[in-house]
Amino acid sequence: CYSRAMKSISELTKEAMVIRNSDPVRSKVLKMLVGDAKKVAKEENREATEADLLATARRQVKETENAIGLIKQGGGDTAEYEAELVILRTFLPPVLDEAAITSAVDRVLESLPAEERNKKSMGRIMGLLKEIEGMDMKVASACLGKKLS
Repeated sequence: CYSRAMKSISELTKEAMVIRNSDPVRSKVLKMLVGDAKKVAKEENREATEADLLATARRQVKETENAIGLIKQGGGDTAEYEAELVILRTFLPPVLDEAAITSAVDRVLESLPAEERNKKSMGRIMGLLKEIEGMDMKVASACLGKKLS
């Protein structure tokens, strides 16, 4: 589990209100995060949690990255989205570097019986890697592909 203490929903809501004039971009991002996390929790008839905030932040990072890519293809200005992305990423756990990912791939492969260390087991192995906090799945997939070829 991500160890950095995340602010509570109420703390983030208060922060968004306090900084709405001094830092409107951060205020907007906080309001989106809190709103989406609360929406997910409400659909499941429960209170929003830190896990909801983390899942929401991950989804919003991915959506914002996709939006930036599309806007750049069209030759548009992505400055506002990039500023939002910087803020959103502060809610995610740090991503492992390539050496740490390679080491994790090696550990997972060593934990498996020799007959399961093949391309047919790649989906299962990727599932094991996905459970590791901070894992960049694109880098892990490329690393695993090289090791299993």
